[in-house]
Amino acid sequence: MKQIKQDDIFRHLDLFLKDRGVEIKEGSQLSKRLREGCLVLSDTINKTQTAIGRAKKEVDAGNQVAVVLSAMSGVTNKLVEYVSEITALHDAREY
Repeated sequence: MKQIKQDDIFRHLDLFLKDRGVEIKEGSQLSKRLREGCLVLSDTINKTQTAIGRAKKEVDAGNQVAVVLSAMSGVTNKLVEYVSEITALHDAREY
């Protein structure tokens, strides 16, 4: 899948805001904070795409896959515990 770049998201956001009469001054505190947010968003999108690709590869290979994208505090450890009870083949680095 195509990787999403922080600058692409920022550029789209900048154009969106300009269409609504909001100018972002380069180097301003707002610009810096928006760029940070765009970086977090692009990283999240790219990591999610990677995880989806890995899951698809496993499903295509005939394996059963469970994917949890988000869990409430405390729930993640319980889910990992369940997986450990079911199979020793899980990869603990995956969470």
